[in-house]
Amino acid sequence: MKNNITIEVCFSCLRDNEQSDPLLQDPKQLMAHYEKQLKGRLWGKQAKFRFVDCLTNCDSGNSVQINRKDGGILFSKINSTDLTNEVISLALHLRKKNPLQESSALKEHLARIMPIQDGRTNYSSE
Repeated sequence: MKNNITIEVCFSCLRDNEQSDPLLQDPKQLMAHYEKQLKGRLWGKQAKFRFVDCLTNCDSGNSVQINRKDGGILFSKINSTDLTNEVISLALHLRKKNPLQESSALKEHLARIMPIQDGRTNYSSE
C-alpha cells in the first residue's frame, strides 16, 4: 500500500532561530533541496512539501513533521543538511511502511508520533 506523504517545515523555526547550516538560511533553497531529493520518486504525485507558520513545538525549534493518512511524526532540531536528508529518506520509506515509525537516525529528534484514530469521541451534555 502506498501512502501520500506531506512534509511540513516550520517557517517560524527557520526565521526565529539562528541557522548555522546555509541550507536552512534560505527557505527557497531548502524547498529546492526537498524537491530535488524527492523528484522522480515522490514529488507531486505521492508527496507534498509545504512551509507552515508553526508546528507548536517551540521548546525545541527547527521542527519538521511528516504526515501520512494514518498519522504523523514530529521531529525537532532538524538543523542540518544531513538531518534534512534523513527526513527525506524516512518520508520515502514511510510511503510503503506500516505502522508509522521513526527512523533510528532521527530517534533522538523525535518530538511525538500522532496516530489518526478512525473513531472520534462524541461529547454530550449528559
